[in-house]
Amino acid sequence: MTRSGKYKADTISSKEYLSDVLKLRSFDLEELQNIVRQYETIAREKLDTPSTKEPGPLMLRTSIQPPELEAKLLEGKQAIGIDIGGTNLRIGVGQIKGGKIEPQGETIKREIKIKYGSTDEFFQMLLDNGLSDILEENPDIPLACIFSFPGSGIVTNDGLDQTIPRDELTKEWEIRGIAGKNLGEELNNFLEKNGLRKRQYFIANDTVALIKDKETDFGVVCASGFNLSAVFKNEIINSESGSANTAQNIPVITDKLLNLIAEEENKPVDQIPVRDEYRISGKYLGRTLGLIIDELRSKYPSLFKRVKNTDFLKSFVISDILSGRWEKVKRHFGSKDNIGTPEREILTRVALTLRDVSAQLVAAHLVALHSVTMQDKNKIIISSDGPIIQNMPGWKEMFLETIKSLTGEGLEVKIIETPYQGKMKEYRGIFDVMYQAIDYFARKEILKSEG
Repeated sequence: MTRSGKYKADTISSKEYLSDVLKLRSFDLEELQNIVRQYETIAREKLDTPSTKEPGPLMLRTSIQPPELEAKLLEGKQAIGIDIGGTNLRIGVGQIKGGKIEPQGETIKREIKIKYGSTDEFFQMLLDNGLSDILEENPDIPLACIFSFPGSGIVTNDGLDQTIPRDELTKEWEIRGIAGKNLGEELNNFLEKNGLRKRQYFIANDTVALIKDKETDFGVVCASGFNLSAVFKNEIINSESGSANTAQNIPVITDKLLNLIAEEENKPVDQIPVRDEYRISGKYLGRTLGLIIDELRSKYPSLFKRVKNTDFLKSFVISDILSGRWEKVKRHFGSKDNIGTPEREILTRVALTLRDVSAQLVAAHLVALHSVTMQDKNKIIISSDGPIIQNMPGWKEMFLETIKSLTGEGLEVKIIETPYQGKMKEYRGIFDVMYQAIDYFARKEILKSEG
């Protein structure tokens, strides 16, 4: 290190640069315990006084109870499913058959934009992408909608709604004019204006939709975004865990990623909140990897000379590095040449650290949420979704190892996945929320018939 405090490229190894300058390393036990304490404190406060302001976890009430009816009482019932909030829109119809929900006809998948000038523009996008035809073809069945953004649950005459606190949503989404409004009510108003029938609706966050029955304790989504839900006093809580700011910051996040987001959002960087999600979810892990490569090759001109692309919008490149799929990694980088041995070693080290920190943070959040909502329960069932928790090599093992480090033998964890196979597995969220909606409206029918 020079007197000015800067490292010279010819006097420091890339390993030292990663650990000493970027502070890129996994957490030790003391740091993880501190994260748990911070999360517990905020979560307890937010449970007592709900708030949609930063920082998270927000601990939003949903008014949704876990499904509880016997499958035979739901046989043959249907719902229209809409999944909004990631990089894709999904729309389809599902029906309960033999205790499971099965697709009826085509399930639509579309890439969509993430910024809308009004709620009408947003709802028109849904109609234009297939919802209009599905509504006309299925006039008497309810809507089950995943809306993967912060919002408080509310019961209305037409079902279970979600009140949206602000126009600027998470994951860089924006729908102008939606702040303070109930999504389902606004959709029904729009449908009526356009000559379509109003619908019963059931609106939930994707993590909330993972709670598949009364035995499930937590939902964990770790995909392009990250969130946790928990069952608390027979109500599902949407924690919006990714909004928390409990992790120790590192320069590649605060100095690089935040500036990149600010530039894209055309905002001052001090208006971009620091969130744990930046160190957890695929939308940011891929971009962080790219920023690190840019940093390394600016310091070490001999490294990554033939790399043309470092803008990774998802974390698949990290999974491919960890799996040793170097031909696919080469394609991610837009490189014609093979990735050399020094670069492979560096990429593997970076990928391992990014993966481990992601898993450690999710585990620490879960341990804190368990302590706040069900500390007397020593066996828990987690319903999971997302390519990071399910497919990133070693992620799940590090997640479970971290839970054990934090709780000793005091917490037994079982991770389950909804059993959709093949092509339909990537649509599982939409089936989860349809099942919940069918159970909810069936319960309402039973209560109505009983008196």
